[in-house]
Amino acid sequence: MKLTLVLPGLIWPHADKQFFRELSLPSLAWLLGKASKIKSITGTCNDWLADATQSRDFPSAAYAASLLANQPTDSAGTWLFAHPIHLIPNRSELRIADAGQLGISLLEAEALVRGLNQHFAQDGMQFYVQTPDQWLLHVANEVTESFTPFETAVGRSMDPILPTGPNAMVWHRQMNEMQMLMYNHPVNDERDAKGMPVIHGVWLSSPGKSTQTASQPSSTQWWIDNVMWQGLAKQLNIPFSPSPSRSEMILESEKDALIKLETANWAQIRQDVWAWQEALREVEDVWFTPLAAALSSGKVSQLDLVLSDESETSTYRIQTSDKWKFWKRPLPLETLCS
Repeated sequence: MKLTLVLPGLIWPHADKQFFRELSLPSLAWLLGKASKIKSITGTCNDWLADATQSRDFPSAAYAASLLANQPTDSAGTWLFAHPIHLIPNRSELRIADAGQLGISLLEAEALVRGLNQHFAQDGMQFYVQTPDQWLLHVANEVTESFTPFETAVGRSMDPILPTGPNAMVWHRQMNEMQMLMYNHPVNDERDAKGMPVIHGVWLSSPGKSTQTASQPSSTQWWIDNVMWQGLAKQLNIPFSPSPSRSEMILESEKDALIKLETANWAQIRQDVWAWQEALREVEDVWFTPLAAALSSGKVSQLDLVLSDESETSTYRIQTSDKWKFWKRPLPLETLCS
């Protein structure tokens, strides 16, 4: 049984030593100590997956759009993510906060998207609600501009990372229109009256065209929550399910699997050290400790840990035979974060 565990956000680049006080992760240290780094690529876990599956057009919002039940019959045009955002004033700039902490209801999301569609239909734009805090935008024309990925944009000043390219100013104007329309929407009037944060606009990213990929069925199960990864799995004919809360479900299946765990990633994106520490403690108890035991017993023959830092993503491989390599000492996570 071979497993691949993808862990964006596990490594916190240039982390303060205080982050690791009272943070005990002995099973992770054992795994890292026994592991061998077998490959590194420039980029994020999304780039790692594109490389692993030979999907040149990944990442792209079009993969998430393939899961929509009511997508347009016309496959032409371009898909983008349209994440709802809250803007935080910071001196002379506005910083982007993601909607995951805003508690947007499905009714609110649908009402806001209806307003956007009524206004932008004449521009060949159609918005879709995939989840309350993740929307999609379909535009009739091809998009050649560059957009900052949403995960990169969160927490940063908005103006320096706006779209760039031939028609960038058109996108700047349209995004500004979206902000004004949403700010004056009754949904935000109600939220403001209740003391809830306003949904200021949407952040557009990851443009791409719909693709159809023929592939033989895979024997590897993907356990993933990210809809873009789910869309790629669908295109590649790979069975997928939501990430399980515990490793026992994976181990009991006795099937090769890829698992992506994102809790630590969002904690790091939001610069929430306490949440990041809590996420690591949970992953240690629920995943690293059982998987270390499964490797030692031979139930799992190979475990790949896919970890990203600020510039590259690396694969660390541990095999059952590595448990006998007594000279390979535990490697604390702090070493990778320094």
